[in-house]
Amino acid sequence: MERLTNRILPLAGLLLPLATIGLLAVLLADPFRARRSFLIEADTLAAVITFEGGTSHWDLGEAMLCRPLERIDLRAAPGSGPCDSRRFAGSVGPVALAWNDGATVAITDRGARGLTLRITGLAGLPDGSLVVLSHERLAELGALSFAGHLVLGRSALSGESGLLLSGSYEARERPLLSSQTETVKSGVLRSGDSVRILEDGESALTYGHLTLPEDPDQRGLHLVGVSAPGRTALEVSYFGGRAPNLIRPNWVDRALTSPLLIAGLFLISAGAGQIQLLIASVARLTGAKGIAGQQAARSPARPARRPRKKGRLRRWRQ
Repeated sequence: MERLTNRILPLAGLLLPLATIGLLAVLLADPFRARRSFLIEADTLAAVITFEGGTSHWDLGEAMLCRPLERIDLRAAPGSGPCDSRRFAGSVGPVALAWNDGATVAITDRGARGLTLRITGLAGLPDGSLVVLSHERLAELGALSFAGHLVLGRSALSGESGLLLSGSYEARERPLLSSQTETVKSGVLRSGDSVRILEDGESALTYGHLTLPEDPDQRGLHLVGVSAPGRTALEVSYFGGRAPNLIRPNWVDRALTSPLLIAGLFLISAGAGQIQLLIASVARLTGAKGIAGQQAARSPARPARRPRKKGRLRRWRQ
């Protein structure tokens, strides 16, 4: 028994680190975190949306629609309206945009001239058509929702006006054995960044909406988007960068934010402590029995007393 205890005690000392390593491997390994979503919220002067799913419909009401001419008329005057008369034929009326798969809109805030929507790939409209929408009209419409692939802002080249102004992002993951998501990484977006969400290197499907900023003095659009769950990353490009930065959570981010990991480490520590106490108690009992046995072996055995014969005693008395 003593030999068995001596073998078990070192193994018990390894129980906690081995269990901790196993828990970290299960909870923090990226293959188990495949369903990750990024949420971005930003104020921007420009955004590009390529629609997917055919579920987005924008009923803009009265707006200016500019259809490109087949040929540029260089002899015509540019005109004072939002549509250049040399390139577009403009008309004011109800505008409803039912976005089909692959349709793209590039939205730019032109300040006092309102918002310009440049459309390509939309059935029923020639590529390059423009819709000019005033800020007041967008405020009346409220949120314009979308499902598709999103790019926020343009790189801050000289003369570029379609910049991202400010924003933030969150990476949310669903841990193993849990139905709830948790924020494992977050950060800010800088002015001049160009941002999009990727999935396995390709643009990720994103759901969101755009509105005017809450501050009436703030230019641009307020946009919120969340990507579909997957192996996603946030791509941030900026002027002067050799390559875009890819932002995704690592095991350190997960270790610092996972309540399940903290609870698991606590249970492992408590269980390992109880096992070590139990083995130590068994070792003490085994040691006490061994000492008692050794003492018994060292003490000499007393010879047995020979019984007296009754016959001799009777003779002596006689």
